Amino acid sequence: MLRMLAWSAAFAAALAAGESPPLPYPLTTCLVSGQELGSMGPPLTVVREGQEIQLCCRGCVRALDRDLPRYLQTLAAARAARAGDATR
Repeated sequence: MLRMLAWSAAFAAALAAGESPPLPYPLTTCLVSGQELGSMGPPLTVVREGQEIQLCCRGCVRALDRDLPRYLQTLAAARAARAGDATR
């Protein structure tokens, strides 16, 4: 439920700004730490470069922002791997 509310808020913000809605986060783990989302409380949802990203804690938000290109590349690889699994 919280994920849906966070995505809805991000979607509404993007529409209000005249942008495309963010791509939904495809993983069940924190992009930075690898922890299962929800294992440290409700996940934090941020949007960076048109991509929704869910993280386990505030520390991971800071780490994400320090090396955003690397994490976006990791996310793109995970998305491609999932797409490959879906076609099999």
